[in-house]
Amino acid sequence: MKIGKKFIFTVVIIKCFSLVSLVSCASANGTSGNDYDPSLSEPVVTVDDSGFEEAAVEPEVIPPSPEELYLEKLKGISLTAASFPEKIMKGVSFTSPFTVKVLDKENNPLEGVKVIAEYPSGKKDGELVFSKSELVSNSEGLVELTADNCGFAAMTKVKFYPSDGGFETEDIQNEIQELTVSEDFVIESDLINKGAVLFIWDYNELNKPTGNSYQMISSLQKKRIYNVGNAPVNDVSDIGKSKEYLYKANYEMIEDMFGYLICGTIKFTSPVEKKGDDYEANLEANIYALDMKNGEEVFKLHSTNTATGANWNKAVGKCKEELCDRIAQELIFGL
Repeated sequence: MKIGKKFIFTVVIIKCFSLVSLVSCASANGTSGNDYDPSLSEPVVTVDDSGFEEAAVEPEVIPPSPEELYLEKLKGISLTAASFPEKIMKGVSFTSPFTVKVLDKENNPLEGVKVIAEYPSGKKDGELVFSKSELVSNSEGLVELTADNCGFAAMTKVKFYPSDGGFETEDIQNEIQELTVSEDFVIESDLINKGAVLFIWDYNELNKPTGNSYQMISSLQKKRIYNVGNAPVNDVSDIGKSKEYLYKANYEMIEDMFGYLICGTIKFTSPVEKKGDDYEANLEANIYALDMKNGEEVFKLHSTNTATGANWNKAVGKCKEELCDRIAQELIFGL
């Protein structure tokens, strides 16, 4: 321990002697201690407990990651709707493309930006199927999507958003969501031209079938769908039979004189209740539609509704009318 203390003491003496010598040299050259030039000094060092010198370390500068650079790139752009076509009828092509413009912070068009278009491309089991295409903005900053396959009905949205560049960080996904542009994608059913036959039954509060839904026919006619009526094979004993049976049995009678066979039930989900001064009715509908050309299911819907009225009849009537009006709207843009 004594040897260690002497060694540390010797180092301090040497350091002090060096500093005194440096000051003396500076005085000899005509400079005072107050005019000491830091550039002439030795690098700053520290001495640890063992007496060894430790050099000062500069902090490491970490460059931005590729993900951070891409996020900054996204923050420098914006997408805006340029032009979108009007609704069309099933089987007819859109007259113009869906178009968005990519701009920088000064609203100048950006070329070469990768943009994803997400759009309906068909149906499977009555449900819309969506596809994605990667597009690149042109010299005017425009990105265009031409929707060629219009052999189905739809009332949905087409979306445009920047590519994530292969980075799936939460910050990048949030930024993409902020930049997303969406517009209406509407293809009206050919139901208005082809018409339909219905196998839709009303049920009472005891869950027993009471007859065909004339309200459903009325709601379709209010939407200018006049070529509708009850299916020729439409007996209470046919309720619960398979889709294949109902299609074949009706096809044998009318073939494809009508475009669609629309089937389903409208039932109470609970008994009508008196609540305060009004009565409340709750109904649900389960509906599906078959293409009369091939028996393929092209539409499926589960919908509920609640309505109130001054008495039982008014509550049920209002609830059923609202529910059937909604189903008619869904059929027009869903078949």
